Amino acid sequence: MRQNLVCTLTGKNWWKPFMLFIVLFLAVFIPVQLASMGPSTDGGKAMATFFFVLAMEGLLIVIQAAFSVVLMKIAYATIAANGKPFSFTGDIGQYVKINILGFLLCLVTLGFYIPVYARKVTAYVVEHSVYDGEKARFLSRTEKLYKYYVLALLLPVIAIVVIFSLILANSALAANSLIASSAGGIVLVLYLVLFIALIPFIYLAYKWMVNIGWKSLTITWDTQFWPSCRFLLVQLLLSVVTLGIYWPAAVISIYRYFAGKTVICENGSEKSRLGFEGKTGKGFALLWGQTLLTVITCGIYLPWAYANCLRYFVNATVVQEKQDLLGRN
Repeated sequence: MRQNLVCTLTGKNWWKPFMLFIVLFLAVFIPVQLASMGPSTDGGKAMATFFFVLAMEGLLIVIQAAFSVVLMKIAYATIAANGKPFSFTGDIGQYVKINILGFLLCLVTLGFYIPVYARKVTAYVVEHSVYDGEKARFLSRTEKLYKYYVLALLLPVIAIVVIFSLILANSALAANSLIASSAGGIVLVLYLVLFIALIPFIYLAYKWMVNIGWKSLTITWDTQFWPSCRFLLVQLLLSVVTLGIYWPAAVISIYRYFAGKTVICENGSEKSRLGFEGKTGKGFALLWGQTLLTVITCGIYLPWAYANCLRYFVNATVVQEKQDLLGRN
């Protein structure tokens, strides 16, 4: 037995709150960017600018959290499986509180609260997601994410930044050297190396997030570390080599890969797993087309673009029983 997920979301369903969110976001984001440009040499003005930017960042967090709840409520109601719709029961006040406290505590702890914050946000969204009258449960623990955060994110990034800083410092001393003349290229390489270094953490963090319980079922990824990281690296490099042209195909390939490795277990045994049957060519044209329309309309088309892309991915996602999968092999 196989079930298709169904999404009926259109831009008409949510364009008003979506556009209000974009307007408010830009109204705060643009002043923050302007204030951050050309820092003042006056100590008092620099400090005032710092606190202004900090306050505006906090306001951005509030705006994003509030509208996330509104938009999730609308989107969830348009998605169904086996004829039964999903729903989101989150509360704006509670979600804003979690996010603003998380933002402040991340600042105070110099980022070491981030795994706790991530766990609280993920758990809130998952545990307010309802299907067939039953809420989901988030099963991952903060301790595991802390390990990933330190070993797969902080330490590699610090090591890479230190190494490249030493290279740039040496190039500054050697004014006539080849390295000095290519400092800009070194910075570009730094960004690429950082992106590559982030792949293991991104994979581990998402695998940590996909650990959900619902009734007697659990939903997890049936993946291995090195093959998954290698796959993600290839998709990243193809996007870089093609100067970004390949990115829609990369997104589709990554979704197809991990959807096919998302297993639904009952009592420790695989019961079914997801699959993705979307056509790559259709998705490539759709993602590029929706992106260009959004750019041409200066973002006004974004609610429709987001809805169209969401429908493409959800409607091509299927739940396949294990016996059906065995029968196809």
